Amino acid sequence: MNEPPREDDAPGGSLTAAAIVCYAVLLAAGAFWLWWRDRLGLVPEFAGGRHGVWMSAAAGAGVGLSLAGACALGARAVPALRDLERRLAGLIGPLTPRQAGIVALASGLGEEFLFRCAMQDALGWVWASLCFALAHAGPARLWLWPLLAGSVGLLFAAMVEWGLGLCSVTVAHALLNYLQLRRIAPA
Repeated sequence: MNEPPREDDAPGGSLTAAAIVCYAVLLAAGAFWLWWRDRLGLVPEFAGGRHGVWMSAAAGAGVGLSLAGACALGARAVPALRDLERRLAGLIGPLTPRQAGIVALASGLGEEFLFRCAMQDALGWVWASLCFALAHAGPARLWLWPLLAGSVGLLFAAMVEWGLGLCSVTVAHALLNYLQLRRIAPA
Protein backbone atom coordinates (compact mmCIF):
# COMPACT_ATOMS: atom_id res chain seq x y z
CA MET A 1 0.00 0.00 0.00
CA ASN A 2 1.41 3.38 -0.98
CA GLU A 3 1.46 6.02 1.69
CA PRO A 4 1.43 9.68 0.71
CA PRO A 5 4.75 11.37 1.33
CA ARG A 6 5.03 13.05 4.69
CA GLU A 7 5.62 16.80 4.70
CA ASP A 8 8.85 16.17 6.65
CA ASP A 9 10.14 14.25 3.63
CA ALA A 10 9.25 17.06 1.22
CA PRO A 11 12.05 19.25 -0.11
CA GLY A 12 12.92 21.87 2.47
CA GLY A 13 12.41 19.55 5.44
CA SER A 14 16.05 19.71 6.51
CA LEU A 15 16.06 23.51 6.13
CA THR A 16 12.96 23.70 8.32
CA ALA A 17 14.56 21.53 11.00
CA ALA A 18 17.79 23.55 10.88
CA ALA A 19 15.80 26.79 11.15
CA ILE A 20 13.98 25.55 14.24
CA VAL A 21 17.28 24.66 15.92
CA CYS A 22 19.06 27.85 14.85
CA TYR A 23 16.28 30.20 15.93
CA ALA A 24 15.72 28.30 19.18
CA VAL A 25 19.40 28.94 19.95
CA LEU A 26 18.91 32.68 19.26
CA LEU A 27 15.85 32.72 21.52
CA ALA A 28 17.78 30.94 24.27
CA ALA A 29 20.74 33.31 23.84
CA GLY A 30 18.42 36.29 24.22
CA ALA A 31 16.79 34.79 27.30
CA PHE A 32 20.19 33.99 28.81
CA TRP A 33 21.48 37.48 28.11
CA LEU A 34 18.43 39.04 29.77
CA TRP A 35 18.69 36.63 32.72
CA TRP A 36 22.41 37.31 33.12
CA ARG A 37 21.71 41.06 33.22
CA ASP A 38 18.78 40.48 35.62
CA ARG A 39 16.37 41.91 33.01
CA LEU A 40 14.27 38.81 32.25
CA GLY A 41 11.38 40.39 34.14
CA LEU A 42 10.96 43.04 31.45
CA VAL A 43 9.69 40.52 28.88
CA PRO A 44 5.98 40.55 29.87
CA GLU A 45 5.72 44.35 29.80
CA PHE A 46 7.89 44.52 26.69
CA ALA A 47 5.74 42.04 24.76
CA GLY A 48 2.81 44.33 24.02
CA GLY A 49 4.59 47.61 24.53
CA ARG A 50 2.72 50.69 25.68
CA HIS A 51 -0.20 50.07 23.34
CA GLY A 52 -1.13 46.49 24.27
CA VAL A 53 -0.74 43.20 22.46
CA TRP A 54 -3.64 43.67 20.02
CA MET A 55 -2.56 47.09 18.81
CA SER A 56 1.02 45.85 18.66
CA ALA A 57 0.02 42.81 16.57
CA ALA A 58 -2.13 44.93 14.24
CA ALA A 59 0.69 47.42 13.69
CA GLY A 60 3.09 44.54 13.03
CA ALA A 61 0.70 43.00 10.50
CA GLY A 62 0.41 46.32 8.69
CA VAL A 63 4.17 46.78 8.58
CA GLY A 64 4.80 43.18 7.52
CA LEU A 65 2.26 43.39 4.68
CA SER A 66 3.64 46.77 3.58
CA LEU A 67 7.23 45.52 3.55
CA ALA A 68 6.29 42.35 1.64
CA GLY A 69 4.46 44.45 -0.94
CA ALA A 70 7.41 46.81 -1.24
CA CYS A 71 9.77 43.85 -1.71
CA ALA A 72 7.58 42.37 -4.44
CA LEU A 73 7.35 45.70 -6.26
CA GLY A 74 11.04 46.38 -5.76
CA ALA A 75 12.01 43.01 -7.23
CA ARG A 76 9.98 43.82 -10.33
CA ALA A 77 11.65 47.19 -10.80
CA VAL A 78 15.21 46.76 -9.52
CA PRO A 79 17.45 44.15 -11.18
CA ALA A 80 19.72 43.88 -8.10
CA LEU A 81 16.73 42.94 -5.92
CA ARG A 82 15.52 40.44 -8.50
CA ASP A 83 19.01 38.89 -8.58
CA LEU A 84 19.17 38.74 -4.77
CA GLU A 85 15.82 36.95 -4.62
CA ARG A 86 16.90 34.51 -7.34
CA ARG A 87 20.11 33.71 -5.45
CA LEU A 88 18.29 33.30 -2.11
CA ALA A 89 15.68 31.06 -3.74
CA GLY A 90 18.51 28.89 -5.07
CA LEU A 91 19.99 28.57 -1.59
CA ILE A 92 16.65 27.91 0.12
CA GLY A 93 15.06 25.57 -2.38
CA PRO A 94 11.32 24.92 -2.54
CA LEU A 95 9.27 25.14 0.65
CA THR A 96 5.71 24.03 1.24
CA PRO A 97 3.36 26.60 2.80
CA ARG A 98 3.69 24.80 6.15
CA GLN A 99 7.49 24.77 5.99
CA ALA A 100 7.56 28.45 5.03
CA GLY A 101 5.27 29.20 7.98
CA ILE A 102 7.48 27.32 10.42
CA VAL A 103 10.67 28.99 9.16
CA ALA A 104 9.02 32.43 9.18
CA LEU A 105 7.59 32.06 12.68
CA ALA A 106 10.83 30.64 14.07
CA SER A 107 12.88 33.46 12.53
CA GLY A 108 10.47 36.12 13.76
CA LEU A 109 10.50 34.79 17.31
CA GLY A 110 14.21 33.96 17.58
CA GLU A 111 15.69 37.00 15.85
CA GLU A 112 13.36 39.58 17.35
CA PHE A 113 13.73 38.23 20.88
CA LEU A 114 17.51 38.38 20.60
CA PHE A 115 17.95 41.60 18.61
CA ARG A 116 14.98 43.73 19.68
CA CYS A 117 14.47 42.51 23.24
CA ALA A 118 17.86 41.48 24.60
CA MET A 119 20.30 43.37 22.37
CA GLN A 120 18.33 46.58 21.98
CA ASP A 121 17.82 46.71 25.75
CA ALA A 122 21.55 46.27 26.35
CA LEU A 123 23.18 48.09 23.43
CA GLY A 124 20.57 50.51 22.11
CA TRP A 125 18.64 50.49 18.88
CA VAL A 126 21.46 51.53 16.53
CA TRP A 127 23.89 48.82 17.64
CA ALA A 128 21.15 46.17 17.74
CA SER A 129 20.21 47.10 14.16
CA LEU A 130 23.84 46.94 13.04
CA CYS A 131 24.21 43.50 14.61
CA PHE A 132 20.98 42.43 12.88
CA ALA A 133 22.42 43.56 9.54
CA LEU A 134 25.71 41.75 10.19
CA ALA A 135 23.81 38.56 11.08
CA HIS A 136 22.43 38.64 7.54
CA ALA A 137 25.85 39.00 5.90
CA GLY A 138 26.85 36.23 3.56
CA PRO A 139 28.90 35.75 0.43
CA ALA A 140 29.74 38.86 -1.59
CA ARG A 141 27.14 37.98 -4.20
CA LEU A 142 24.48 38.58 -1.52
CA TRP A 143 25.83 42.06 -0.64
CA LEU A 144 22.38 43.65 -0.79
CA TRP A 145 20.83 41.37 1.84
CA PRO A 146 22.57 42.86 4.93
CA LEU A 147 21.80 46.38 3.68
CA LEU A 148 18.11 45.55 3.38
CA ALA A 149 18.12 43.69 6.70
CA GLY A 150 19.80 46.64 8.39
CA SER A 151 17.15 49.00 7.04
CA VAL A 152 14.36 46.71 8.22
CA GLY A 153 16.20 46.31 11.53
CA LEU A 154 16.18 50.09 12.00
CA LEU A 155 12.45 50.18 11.28
CA PHE A 156 11.79 47.36 13.74
CA ALA A 157 13.99 49.05 16.35
CA ALA A 158 12.01 52.28 15.89
CA MET A 159 8.75 50.37 16.33
CA VAL A 160 10.00 49.09 19.67
CA GLU A 161 11.24 52.55 20.66
CA TRP A 162 7.80 53.99 19.76
CA GLY A 163 6.26 51.61 22.27
CA LEU A 164 4.81 49.00 19.92
CA GLY A 165 6.62 46.21 21.73
CA LEU A 166 8.08 42.86 20.80
CA CYS A 167 4.79 41.51 19.47
CA SER A 168 4.70 44.11 16.69
CA VAL A 169 8.14 43.34 15.31
CA THR A 170 7.71 39.58 15.69
CA VAL A 171 4.46 39.67 13.71
CA ALA A 172 5.97 42.01 11.09
CA HIS A 173 9.11 39.87 10.73
CA ALA A 174 7.24 36.55 10.55
CA LEU A 175 4.67 37.87 8.08
CA LEU A 176 7.31 39.47 5.87
CA ASN A 177 9.41 36.29 5.84
CA TYR A 178 6.40 34.05 5.18
CA LEU A 179 5.17 36.11 2.24
CA GLN A 180 8.68 36.41 0.83
CA LEU A 181 9.34 32.68 1.15
CA ARG A 182 6.03 31.83 -0.49
CA ARG A 183 6.80 34.22 -3.34
CA ILE A 184 10.42 33.26 -4.04
CA ALA A 185 10.58 29.58 -2.93
CA PRO A 186 7.19 27.94 -3.55
CA ALA A 187 7.07 24.12 -3.48
